[in-house]
Amino acid sequence: TYVDPAGSTLTIVLNRLLHMEQQGAKIPWEKVHYLDLTPSSEYPVGLNLLHRTVGEDNANVAGDVLALIKSAYGGETPKTDRFIENGVMTLLDDQAREHTILGLVSILQYPALRETIHVSDPLVQEFWDMDGEDIKAGELGALQNRLRPILQNLAMRRIFGQTRWSLDLLRWMDEGHIILINTLNLEPKNVGLVGGQ
Repeated sequence: TYVDPAGSTLTIVLNRLLHMEQQGAKIPWEKVHYLDLTPSSEYPVGLNLLHRTVGEDNANVAGDVLALIKSAYGGETPKTDRFIENGVMTLLDDQAREHTILGLVSILQYPALRETIHVSDPLVQEFWDMDGEDIKAGELGALQNRLRPILQNLAMRRIFGQTRWSLDLLRWMDEGHIILINTLNLEPKNVGLVGGQ
C-alpha cells in the first residue's frame, strides 16, 4: 500500500508496471488498485463510516466511529461524544434504510426522524428519553464543529456520504494486492480520517 500526497509517485509506479509488462513480465492488474481521493476525482471511493461487517455489533461500530473522529480531529468533548455514539447507534438500528455519518446531525436535530427508528438498545433509548428532547442548539453547534471537516468539505462528503463500502482492504492486503492511494490536495486532517478508516 502506498499513499502519495503529491500524486506524482503513483504515476511513476504505474508507468514502471506498464514498462515491466512491455518487457514481458506478467502483471496481475486485477490485483492493482488505484484509489483517487483527490477533491476533483470523478469517481470517489465510498467509505461509509457506518458500514458493518456481518455479525458486527452496533456499539463496536459506534465506538470505532467516535475513536476515528477523535483521532483525526482531537479534543476532549464528553457530551458531544455521547451524542455521536448514541446517534450512530440509532442510525445503525434503522432497518428501513442505510445511513451515513452525514445523517448524524439530522438524527439529533429532528426528534420526528428518531421516532421512525426502532431503537433496540435500552441504554440508547434511555439516552433519548432523558436527553433527546433537550438537545440545545449550542450542543448541536459543538457537534457540527466536530464534524465540520466532513460536512463542509465536498471531497469528504462525496467519500463519506455514500451508503456503500467500496473497498475490501483487508482481503487485498492478505492477498498481496498493490494499493495506490492518491491524496493530492486533501487536507492532512482529512487524510488521517480516510487513512484511519
